[in-house]
Amino acid sequence: MPKWLRNNFKSSTGEPVKNAPLIRYLSALLDQRAREGQKVHLQYVKGHAGIEGNEGADYCANQGAVLPQEAERDWDALVDDLQNVTAELSIKPEALPTAGPSQAELEEYAAGLADDDELLAELAAG
Repeated sequence: MPKWLRNNFKSSTGEPVKNAPLIRYLSALLDQRAREGQKVHLQYVKGHAGIEGNEGADYCANQGAVLPQEAERDWDALVDDLQNVTAELSIKPEALPTAGPSQAELEEYAAGLADDDELLAELAAG
C-alpha cells in the first residue's frame, strides 16, 4: 500500500489500481488506528491451505457471494467522514467547554462541609 500511496494509486504499468477508493478508505482506517496507538500488521496468508482464520474468511466470502448485490459504497465520502471525525477528536481538551459547577453551587456545597472543630468533635464522640 505505501507504494500505491506514493504513486497516486497507479500500478507499475501506470494503470489505475483496481478498487483504489476502497483501498484508500482501508488506508485511512489503518492510519486512524496508528494515531490511536493501535498498530495493525497485515500479513499474507496462503489461501486454501487449511489455516483456520483463512478457512473462516473463505466460508464467509462464499456465504456473501449468494446474497443480493448491494450498491457500491461511496468510499471517498467515507474517507472524508473519517477525517472529519478525526479532526473533531483532535481538539485539545482545554479548548472544549466545561460543564463545571457554578459559583453558587460551590458555595452551597462548601457551606454544608464541617469545619475542623466540628469534624474533631464528631470524631471524639464516635
